[in-house]
Amino acid sequence: MTDTNELSELDILKQRADDMGIEYSPRIGVDALREKVNAKLTTAPEVAESKFSAHRNEALKLVRVIITNLNPSKKEYEAEYFRAGNSVIPTVSRLVPFEVETHVEQILLNHIKTRKYAFVKTFRKDGKDVSERLLRNEFQVEVLPALTKEELENLAAEQSKRQSV
Repeated sequence: MTDTNELSELDILKQRADDMGIEYSPRIGVDALREKVNAKLTTAPEVAESKFSAHRNEALKLVRVIITNLNPSKKEYEAEYFRAGNSVIPTVSRLVPFEVETHVEQILLNHIKTRKYAFVKTFRKDGKDVSERLLRNEFQVEVLPALTKEELENLAAEQSKRQSV
């Protein structure tokens, strides 16, 4: 009777090992396979955490850009608040100025690139005025190369003189 229980436990462990991508010998015993599965389970949170950290670091990386507003209904705007986040990356908010060199987080940049506005195009067709609604990019994004070490030092010296940091 214990052999039947061990076989069913072995079958369950083999199925779990297959799901987790654990390699094992076809003749492995219950105890050995249980140890492999448990070892994988105890190291998995660390691996998952390092993946989350990598995603978080990438999303929060600052990118040097110039953003131009293309939306005619916002032509008088000099800047706009943007906000983005998800379950892995904390919510990031920033006032982004237009037509000025600035730095924004990668997650905000991705959000800005996806923004659209509705443009209404009116034309004559068969003697009648017809309106067509088109989606256009709301912002033009120019990604600039990262600052060199020398440029960073000059910027730090300037900010120190102005006492702005």
